[in-house]
Amino acid sequence: MIEVNIYNAAFLLFSMITLLSAIGVAVINSLMRSLFLLIISFIGVASLFVLLSADFIAIAQLLIYAGSISILLLFAVMLTPEVSINNQNSKYFLFAALTGILFTYIMFLFISIFDINQLTGLSLDKLNFSNTIDKIGTLLLGKYIIAFELASILLLFALIGAISIVRSNESDFNIVATKIKGKK
Repeated sequence: MIEVNIYNAAFLLFSMITLLSAIGVAVINSLMRSLFLLIISFIGVASLFVLLSADFIAIAQLLIYAGSISILLLFAVMLTPEVSINNQNSKYFLFAALTGILFTYIMFLFISIFDINQLTGLSLDKLNFSNTIDKIGTLLLGKYIIAFELASILLLFALIGAISIVRSNESDFNIVATKIKGKK
């Protein structure tokens, strides 16, 4: 029997929010609404990390996925031509639905066969997770500073490359040039 306490109630609430918004992303035809549901799903996952006392991962989830990736996808949707903004039903919908059902069945089968020891609720509070961010920060800015800086330089070059790919399309410049010439 499931113990009724605040942790289990919060887990059920956040997991339902996450699952329903993730299903909405796949089902809704509007890309903008799907994007907002994806942001809600990312926030729900971050909330689940908070319940697991994984505070650094929760903050990273909020900053990277709910923040940066969502803004990137928002710009991609806004820069998409009007013709392809609708999220049309695909011919692979049935295959994707069956694959999802099969994956869910395999996961439930895996959970029921193997006895997974887990810490939940009040037993999780007995562990000391209060200084995870301090330890991770000390390691990132101490022992792993070179890897941290190389990763930031790599991300900077990826951003510059993406901007140059988008800006290298000369047809955009021709459209603006013809509009300017047409006004004269």
